[in-house]
Amino acid sequence: MQIYSVNDARQGLDFLTLDIGMDSPGSLEVPTYRIPLDSGAKVALARRIAGALLNCGSALLWITGWGIWPSSEHLDLFDRYRLSFGETRSLGEAPIHLLEKSEEEILVSLISIGLFFIWDMELFDLERKLVVRVSHDGWIESKMSSGEEELCVSLRDDLMLEPWT
Repeated sequence: MQIYSVNDARQGLDFLTLDIGMDSPGSLEVPTYRIPLDSGAKVALARRIAGALLNCGSALLWITGWGIWPSSEHLDLFDRYRLSFGETRSLGEAPIHLLEKSEEEILVSLISIGLFFIWDMELFDLERKLVVRVSHDGWIESKMSSGEEELCVSLRDDLMLEPWT
């Protein structure tokens, strides 16, 4: 796992733009779903997202919003998790995480923490075959290239997520 500041990601990753492409033409729009309240269901959701993203190659997780529901988060837990990888910067200093296929469990953990703490997150594979946006308001949306519909079926059928209305 590599962790970046927004500025470092924009400057140092020439193959990477931080625009996740939710409005990109040609993408299939998936219904917006409610994020489940149950912690086990959140972990299952994190596993499906991580697996789908890393199936496409390396994946980026950008935590874009935190502190919105302070009573739902415990930054010490997150900071100490990242410290186990040698990261000493705060979330505000370095909110972007780049993960390789071999780091699926780390991505599952990061997504799970974000879901538990009710954070805003943007996730995508580097080719933008699949992009996912998670909101602190309790919904998740995604767009995908044709041929990447597996996540949509999984969210609807396997995880039985409720549509956001």
